Amino acid sequence: MSVHVIPCNDERKHVEDAACWCEPRVEWIDPETGLVWEMGEPMVIHNAADCRELGELDGESVEPGKDWEVLRDIPLR
Repeated sequence: MSVHVIPCNDERKHVEDAACWCEPRVEWIDPETGLVWEMGEPMVIHNAADCRELGELDGESVEPGKDWEVLRDIPLR
């Protein structure tokens, strides 16, 4: 099982799979603690088609409804 972080209201629909069109990255280690993610599940972080993560990194505001959804217990394929 895995945890997926998927952009809401993106320009394209995401597939809840590590083989999604957005080429998500899979992380096993929490960069803040250096420990394996909760319950040993990998986190699959999807990339937004509208590049909203770049605005978030720059500290710019993001349009309403352009947040992220966390989905749990999805098989990692």
